[in-house]
Parts: sequence; structure tokens; C-alpha cells
Amino acid sequence: MTSRRPEDARNDGHRRAVPQRSSLTLPQIAGLLVLTLAQFFDWATFQILVLRHGSDAEANPIVRHIFDATGIQGLTLAKVATVEFVAVMIVLIGHSHRRLAYGLFLFGIAAGVVGGLSNIATL
Repeated sequence: MTSRRPEDARNDGHRRAVPQRSSLTLPQIAGLLVLTLAQFFDWATFQILVLRHGSDAEANPIVRHIFDATGIQGLTLAKVATVEFVAVMIVLIGHSHRRLAYGLFLFGIAAGVVGGLSNIATL
């Protein structure tokens, strides 16, 4: 008696290669690092802005509401969760939808840089 699996029977005893997700590429790692740094820049400048001028100085009403409702801990958690979600999405779609993944990278990086620069401009 042989221990044939159903997929072996369908392939005449030959095992099919299971596609493996490859590891991250150097551009993906660099992009994730730059995305994280850009968002950290926005978060750090926000803290300085709030210390000097209060939460009313924040231009983004969503960020202001999260901060007013949960404080810096809640805003930090929301920022980290958002960056992680975007990073996971980029990694998941990066192999099949490369342009979309790079678009998400650019959008996330631009959002962090513009947010940080607007915080600095308000200081």
C-alpha cells in the first residue's frame, strides 16, 4: 500500500512545485525604511507642535481628534498601526502589482514628509 496524496495522484506521482514567496528585495527594504522614517518625522514634529501650541495648531482634523480623544499614546498607536498596515499591503502586492506597491510607497512617504514640513511651518 502506498501513501499517495490526492495531489500526487493528479500529477501522476510527480509533486508540483509549491510557489514560495520570495524574501524582500533591497528596494522594498529601502522603501519600507524611508516610509518609516518619513512617518516618524511627521510624528516627532507633531509632538513638538503640540507642546508649543496645543492640538488646535494641528491642520489635520482627524489627527487632532485622535490626539484629543486618546492623547499621544493613542495617536502613536494609530500611526504605528497605519504604517504597519501599509507596509504589509506593499509587501503582499509588491510581486504582482509592482506599480501599485511603489505608488503606495510614494504616497506614504509624501504624506509623512508633507505632514512633518507643515508641522515645522506652523512652529
